Amino acid sequence: MKNILISGGGGYLGTYLTQVLLKHHKVTVYDEFYFKWLLNNKKKIKFNNRLRFIKKDILDVSEEDFKGIDVVCDLNGIPNDPSSELNKRYTWNINYKGRKKFAEIAKSSGVKRYIFNSTCAVYGYNKKTVDENSITNPLSTYAKANLKAEKEVYKMYEESVEEEKRWATYLFSQGSMIGLSEKLLHQFVEYMANRRMKAIGLTPQYEQKTNPLPWVDHWLNSKGMQNAPQETEIESYVIGGIKQDVEKDQFKKFKL
Repeated sequence: MKNILISGGGGYLGTYLTQVLLKHHKVTVYDEFYFKWLLNNKKKIKFNNRLRFIKKDILDVSEEDFKGIDVVCDLNGIPNDPSSELNKRYTWNINYKGRKKFAEIAKSSGVKRYIFNSTCAVYGYNKKTVDENSITNPLSTYAKANLKAEKEVYKMYEESVEEEKRWATYLFSQGSMIGLSEKLLHQFVEYMANRRMKAIGLTPQYEQKTNPLPWVDHWLNSKGMQNAPQETEIESYVIGGIKQDVEKDQFKKFKL
């Protein structure tokens, strides 16, 4: 059972999503609650003992709000094109600056998964079928602000990949070990980043398309109960998992 926070969860989409997720998870709804259906009908909702509320503006978010949260589903924002044009400055403050800040603090608080919900309005007037990789053409303040926030969250993902690669560089700052090196770990980080992007419909953007450490595939793909590698009896070996062109002289400086 996960502890899921739905920001902007008091709206029509969040109200429905809350009730669906409560069947299997704990849910925290973060909202100003201009629409009060959830607040007024909590006792009628099934599994309401798993439901709690944070009545707060997203511009006032703090790390305390994410304490114990595993997943954030971001539905924040002024909800549509006509509403966003009533006060363009306020729309930019909420839909761009507020959503950006919310994601940044969620990340710094250690939230493991952040789901950012954008809008089809970022594609503008379009008769063609579009997806996450289509060309954007935002026309309204609503679309422009949401697209800019989306790009900021996307950038945070790229920064996380670079953080992982810097950690790999630090781990091997004193040299490599047999079968593993800084370069291999960098490639593995990029491979996993591509894999996660593909899983949510995005085009992988890193060069590493295949797993540079194929012997870990069993642990990545297995859905069954797993033992630690050192506790498992080895029945087969991966051949060619690493480069085989090693010369005897390369080991002269090693001491046992």
